[in-house]
Amino acid sequence: MQEFSESEDLWKVTEIEEADYGCEECGPDGPKALVFLENGSGEARQQEIPEKILAAKGIQEGSVLRFGEDGELL
Repeated sequence: MQEFSESEDLWKVTEIEEADYGCEECGPDGPKALVFLENGSGEARQQEIPEKILAAKGIQEGSVLRFGEDGELL
């Protein structure tokens, strides 16, 4: 696992919650989770990420993530 640094480019997962949608609204990526993130500067944000991506990448609370300029998870 990558270490969390003071870089604004890295975001630490502080909490993961199930997004509050019914199955009819899941879309082609399946159910999404609401991921709470914080960077090294203390900025916080939330991002919906498909649960299948979280599972495939082994993302859990405490994981450190990086996003591209387009907001996509790298």
